[in-house]
Parts: sequence; structure tokens; C-alpha cells
Amino acid sequence: MNKRLRMTAAMAAMSFAASSQATIVLDSLGSGSEGNTRFSDTTPLSIDGSGNAFDPNAGNTFEDFAVSGSVADPAAFNTNFSFSILGMADVNTTTGAKLADGGIDRANNGDLGVRGNSNGVDALEGLLLGIDATNLDPLLMFKISGVRFAFLGGDEAGAIVNRTDPSKSLTFGASGTGSDVELSSGLVDVTGLDLVAPGGTSIAEVASVFGGNFGGGSFRITEFQLQIVAIPEPSSLAFLGLASGLLLRPRRRKS
Repeated sequence: MNKRLRMTAAMAAMSFAASSQATIVLDSLGSGSEGNTRFSDTTPLSIDGSGNAFDPNAGNTFEDFAVSGSVADPAAFNTNFSFSILGMADVNTTTGAKLADGGIDRANNGDLGVRGNSNGVDALEGLLLGIDATNLDPLLMFKISGVRFAFLGGDEAGAIVNRTDPSKSLTFGASGTGSDVELSSGLVDVTGLDLVAPGGTSIAEVASVFGGNFGGGSFRITEFQLQIVAIPEPSSLAFLGLASGLLLRPRRRKS
């Protein structure tokens, strides 16, 4: 294959991978639902005719998230969906499964935690994240692309686990914890974990976010980011593999 054809294939692959990846940002608010027995909370959300995400209940007494951002694919315009969180007071650290209910807590600024102990996310506490994509075009899917944290310090660390495929996970924690991602606060990119809800489905447990078995202290979860992406066709996946291989293929030296 000549150089021009290799470049065309690579550019097409990159264009395919980057399509439909505008981001919806859900920033937790202090007005959101919480309580010792408030174990779960579902937030209805919408996308308007221009692709902008918004909360149809904005301004209500219990507004859970400040919603911003947009989507790129017109097939997702004028769509309603919902995002849910479920508190966990105890968790299976291998699978991310809930072992006991935990009340949802929100600090005055909206930072999320779990009731009991410090009201932050303590060791073996966390949240399950769900998405109802029933009304989304079946050729598209929602994907959780990022989770933002605050107040990670000391030996505080945790994990994010794909609940439909627990083999896909990553760890995060304060500096020096040996986690996959080390930070005191900031956004953790989870696009590689395939935390998805295909159009036409409703998945109550897409992902599990929780504290590990650390000694003391707690952290907070402040924001979630979502994308709507096309479900790749098998032929597209094969093409991506071919194009990636061409990019990596060494050029033969002329004698």
C-alpha cells in the first residue's frame, strides 16, 4: 500500500473514532436529594433540537445537577434520558457490587458522598451509576467518559469498575498510593472502561465508583461526564484495526 493510501486510511480511522464525542457535564448541586434513607436518586435529562443537554426540572427545589454541554449526532437530538446514582455502605471490591445500601450525601456545594462515618466516600463506600437510554436511537449509546473527584489525600484510594464486565476497571488515589491515576482532585478519564448503555436499553448498574480499604479519611465525587457515540459496526472495527496497523507498520528501507 502506498504512502498516500496509508495516510487516507489513518485519517479516516481517526475521524471515525472522534465522531459524535461532544460531552455532557453533570455537576452535582447542593440542592440535590440526600438523606440517611435516600439510597437512590434518578435525574431526568433531555437533549434539545440543537443538541444541547438540559435538565427539564431545572429550578425545582431538589435540583440534582447543573447540566451543560451538548451532543454532536443529530440522531440524538430531542431525546429524553435519565442518570441515576445509588449509595453503597459496603461494596464487593472485585466486582463493584453493592453489599449494603448507603444514604446519599451532598455537601453544601453539591460534592457527593455517602451518609454515615464522615459523610464523604469512606473506605468500602461508594456509588453505583445507571443510565436509562430507552429513548435513544439504537444505533447510538451513552458512554460515561469521566468522573471528577475532590479531597483525595493520605492513603485514600478507590476504584471504578464496569459492572457488566468487572474485568474492566481502574484505580485512583492520592499521590503515593500506587493507583493507576494519582491526584488530589480532578477528572479521571474512564473512556477505556466501556461504561455504556446502548440505545433502547436501561442499565441500572453501568459503573461502580467506590473507596478502597484505606485507613482513614474520605473523598468526594463532584461531577460526571457523558458522551453519546455511535455503536461501531463490525466492519468499522475491522477497518480501525487495519488502519491502526498501517500506522504502526515500519517502512521498508530502500537498498
